[in-house]
Amino acid sequence: KNPASTAISAVANLAALDAGTQPLYDDGTNGDAVAGDHKFSYLLNVASAPGAYSVIVTASDAETRAASHTFTLQVVPPPVLYRPHDVQGVATISPLVGATVTVEGVVTGVRSNGVFIQTVAGEQDDQPATSEGLFIFTASEPDDAIVVGAVLRVTGNVVEYSGDGHGQTLTEVTNPSISVRGTSPVPLATPLTAAMLRPDGG
Repeated sequence: KNPASTAISAVANLAALDAGTQPLYDDGTNGDAVAGDHKFSYLLNVASAPGAYSVIVTASDAETRAASHTFTLQVVPPPVLYRPHDVQGVATISPLVGATVTVEGVVTGVRSNGVFIQTVAGEQDDQPATSEGLFIFTASEPDDAIVVGAVLRVTGNVVEYSGDGHGQTLTEVTNPSISVRGTSPVPLATPLTAAMLRPDGG
């Protein structure tokens, strides 16, 4: 368009979901992952039964132009939600190895091929033998929205990666589908002591 659009806004008609008319956000709040990327979002707690629903979204700009489009939104039952300690288990091999899981945690570190997440503070279990951390293998650079402190919901496959040189495996989630659910303080680190370390790598 000429001139280019400015001050773009978007509104969704969510009457089919008993939610009325709802502004969508591009400011990093209300379920929007990245502010100012022209991707408008709204995090809605849906009480409607699973099924297909029509949602009308209208975008407008400061130049008084507007356009509407009807989308089909599919409501599905919520997944079983695991925490990192559920995936890790008490043994060296995950009790969920080979399964597809949905796990949620806060980002504690980002690498060129994946991201480390940890159970959100206050959601840890009371079992000292289970790790509260988990590596999500993305194979390539994670999205810019995936930063330390972001809470992620990840769906992927649980595998045991062998490659530490000591005969131990690393529990990972691979082939992930990742969504940013918000932010959370990063849990405090636990200092390691000599008594915790084993020279055999166990």
